[in-house]
Amino acid sequence: MPGARESPARRSATVTTAMFEHAVRAHLVSGEPLDQDEEWAVARKLAKGWDPRDPLLQVSLTALARESGACSRSGGPFKPAAGFRQDPRFTALRPLIEQAVQQVGLTPRWGRQAALITRADGQGDVPWTLPTTREGLARLLIHIRTGCIITIAALSGMRSSELVELPADCQLPLQPLGPGRVRHRLKSKVLKGRGPGGTWDEWVVIPEAYETAGIARALARPGAAHLDLCRHYRDLRAWINGPEGQRLGLPPLPDEVVHLRILRRTLALELAHRPGGLFAAKLQLKHLSVTTTEGYARPGGAQAKLLAEVGKEEETRNLSLTFKRSATSRTASIPPGPEFATCSLSSTPSRPSSTIWLPRRQPSGTATRK
Repeated sequence: MPGARESPARRSATVTTAMFEHAVRAHLVSGEPLDQDEEWAVARKLAKGWDPRDPLLQVSLTALARESGACSRSGGPFKPAAGFRQDPRFTALRPLIEQAVQQVGLTPRWGRQAALITRADGQGDVPWTLPTTREGLARLLIHIRTGCIITIAALSGMRSSELVELPADCQLPLQPLGPGRVRHRLKSKVLKGRGPGGTWDEWVVIPEAYETAGIARALARPGAAHLDLCRHYRDLRAWINGPEGQRLGLPPLPDEVVHLRILRRTLALELAHRPGGLFAAKLQLKHLSVTTTEGYARPGGAQAKLLAEVGKEEETRNLSLTFKRSATSRTASIPPGPEFATCSLSSTPSRPSSTIWLPRRQPSGTATRK
């Protein structure tokens, strides 16, 4: 009726529609692309009956509502559900949103103005990341944390149990050793052979491992007691060998098995080949005995020599037993082996007699042993 007071629900819908329109026109004026929706949100829209060919399928209506400042009846942020496409407000805004998609485009929200970095192969500068969604950022963080654990493990020789015990303050203060010389150290707990709970120890590392621990610390959750390290090497290798790794100029990784034990033994080999390196590897790998380090680093170490001596003694003993058995069989004092006997055959006068082995005859009525 003319002059009738508009209901609160009707007034809320009108204001929200106007706010949506204002947010969309702001994109048309500034040329800023609309936000692309998350993968899980697109999947939910499809489950609610959206057409896969709908040009607005990947438009983030939640981002538009946030930019417009629209609020729900409870006063909280307005979050359009997947069934919002059937709402009259969305139907009225569809032509304008489609125009914005054609004019300014549609890209993920995060990383639109990423800083430039030099490619790993030195061939120019590229953004450190392409525009990505929140889910893409989460996967990128997993790749970075996986790279952190590989770098620290390869350059420090830590065991798996020692890596997971790295505290948030694992970077010890730099220790000056003279003009222009400092020592970089990481601390963690050694659990193997140290009793319940382990004991604190430190590892001397090169600056790259020390800085990597700082990166892992910066990426850890607020208030976390330990570094958030991931072990998704296969996913990291697929990412490096894929389009994103090629864009950054990263060398491809071979399709080979890589685990922490391989990295630990490789470091032991590199250290042991230097003067005094065997004892240094023993300290770095936290071994209880240098003999264990020799087994890691020197194929011809004490353990290998012991095995060679044992093998030689076994060979000598087996050869002696063979000679004794052969001599016994020639004198026919003890039948050699499973019921064998000997007999002599006379050959032609021009050839000496020879001995052949024949099965011993069994008494009649007795089963033949198999």
